[in-house]
Amino acid sequence: MIIEVLTNLFFGLFDFLLSLLPDIKFDIGFSPLTSLSQYIGYVGNFLDMRAISACLTIYFVITNIGFIIRVFNFIIRKIPGIN
Repeated sequence: MIIEVLTNLFFGLFDFLLSLLPDIKFDIGFSPLTSLSQYIGYVGNFLDMRAISACLTIYFVITNIGFIIRVFNFIIRKIPGIN
């Protein structure tokens, strides 16, 4: 209980000191990312995003199936006693 009071006092003082500093807002323009997120939001109005994410997942699995099989075979070969 004493430790809790001391930590609350410390963090309260630290929070107070940080609140004395002015807020500095940095405007970093990620316009391509902002426009991409807006387009995805527009698509989300018309289509179910869960279905789109499922379709994209299936597409990436199918296109990379060779890599997945190679990784699986590599792991299987590393198990002793299996030829």
